[in-house]
Amino acid sequence: MARIIHSARVTHGARAKISFDSIDYCDGIEIGSLPTLYNEHGQFVEIVNLWFLDLKTVKRLEDISSSARALLRYWSFLEREELEWNHFPPVKRLKPTYRFRTNDLLNAVKEGTLAFTTANTYIGHVVQFYLWTIENHHLVISDEKEAPFTIEFVERRNNDVLAHLRPKISVQTSDLRIRVPKVANAEVQSLTPLSQEHLSLLSSNLCHQSTEFMLMVLLACKSGLRLREVCSLTIEALSQARPANELKLRYMITIGPQNGVETKFRKKRTIEVPSPLLNALQRYALSERRQKRLSKLHAKIAKQEISRVKISDNIKKSLKKASRFEPLFISQQGNCSQPEVLNSRWVAFRNELAKKEPGFRYRFHDLRSTYATYRLQDLLESSLTEGEALDCIMGWMGHNNERTTFKYIRYLKKNEMFKYVFSLLDSVMDNAIRGN
Repeated sequence: MARIIHSARVTHGARAKISFDSIDYCDGIEIGSLPTLYNEHGQFVEIVNLWFLDLKTVKRLEDISSSARALLRYWSFLEREELEWNHFPPVKRLKPTYRFRTNDLLNAVKEGTLAFTTANTYIGHVVQFYLWTIENHHLVISDEKEAPFTIEFVERRNNDVLAHLRPKISVQTSDLRIRVPKVANAEVQSLTPLSQEHLSLLSSNLCHQSTEFMLMVLLACKSGLRLREVCSLTIEALSQARPANELKLRYMITIGPQNGVETKFRKKRTIEVPSPLLNALQRYALSERRQKRLSKLHAKIAKQEISRVKISDNIKKSLKKASRFEPLFISQQGNCSQPEVLNSRWVAFRNELAKKEPGFRYRFHDLRSTYATYRLQDLLESSLTEGEALDCIMGWMGHNNERTTFKYIRYLKKNEMFKYVFSLLDSVMDNAIRGN
């Protein structure tokens, strides 16, 4: 059976410099981790691995894990059915691409082991793989009957700022695409902000947790930060806080690669932080508890610089970044806070609360939608228009598309229970800060 092996610390196009006791690499492009596909006999699948390399070096994609999973599944199907990736009979139903779509992906969807969206994503990666092979002359098509699929153009509704000028746009796709069933109010149903009752439950129990965990949860709930953004918040970003107005009730902080915060798509954006939470973060940054953890982190950084002991690519990258931007949250062992660890901690905390209130089944990401929902309601009840309120939320949340932000408006219109102003969220969650 085919398998994927991930190589760490890959450098493309480097020159090897061999000395008496070591090998160093000069120049080249550091592309981090690179997946490599091997077939059932343990042989290197060159054509697929060349595509992976192209995605990392030419397309400059940071994460190609979805592409790797799709091609692994496709190659496993080819081996199971004893098919060749570059042989296409004239009859569509006999082509490996159509057989993969029908006999593997759609069957998995019917069995409930694969979601429609995932199946459509996988077949999309397979299409992109074949387009690349054709463009780079690895696969020569002399007749349309030999093609792996048929290119199609479909019209989509335009949702960007020019939608009033161009209501529909033409999108290139293929006849392999898998149509995802439309669910009424699917976007609205995906929003699960905490109710007033659950906010009170969260607040009353949060003050009994560790300082780091409490502050991380509050950043998600009161500033709308994502999981990775919370973990990667830096002292540099915190020091750039500026008052939003003369009252100094809220402060604005710009986050992004320029101050070490790992935002989605490396996008630079400005968030708002309530004054009580900012004060709590600043006190924590100077606390003896954190300084002890910081000393351990500095010791690890210094040791790594003089030691030749091999460590994982992720740890090396984390220490290198910490040497440039001082992280706010550090583990007791002196490691930079990791999203996986925070999420595991949240799941354990959530399960404890679920014993008291079975309906408390929220994800950490739901804290972000809690912030957006309550804050938007607050803005709508002030003097701002609906458009102005959406612009504020869109900027603070870092949404690229107005449609993503507008779903909060639809949620508020559908749920009368969210007529509480944002001050409710402030008052309830500030109890956790005072209690801690």
